[in-house]
Amino acid sequence: GNEEALIVINMSVRGTAIPYFVYIYSMENQKPRLLWAFAAGDRADGGLRQVVAAGGELIIELYGIGKTIGKDLYADDGMTGGDCCPTHFTRARYNLQGSALKQKGPEEVLPKPSGPSMIMPEYKP
Repeated sequence: GNEEALIVINMSVRGTAIPYFVYIYSMENQKPRLLWAFAAGDRADGGLRQVVAAGGELIIELYGIGKTIGKDLYADDGMTGGDCCPTHFTRARYNLQGSALKQKGPEEVLPKPSGPSMIMPEYKP
């Protein structure tokens, strides 16, 4: 029942890498309060595929096999698609426990469907 905001920022590094930064805010006493923030690597190293708040959970999908927040996003995961073309992504679910977001259950590794790398809709005011 609380209003929340997910803010996703990407950084142009003048190359092919596109790191992402995610900030999650709620409202407290009519002011935004940062709940959690994290950095995701490039599509070759735990890059962000999607982040969604649904049903009281935060669902984060990162490119790679076994890539979740808090793990080494740059570790070799055995993917064979090359740095440009990840073949799999990892979905993890989180929920708020006290004042921290904690992973809920095991992550899922899924094959990447064809189509765009970033699947979140662009914000249009």
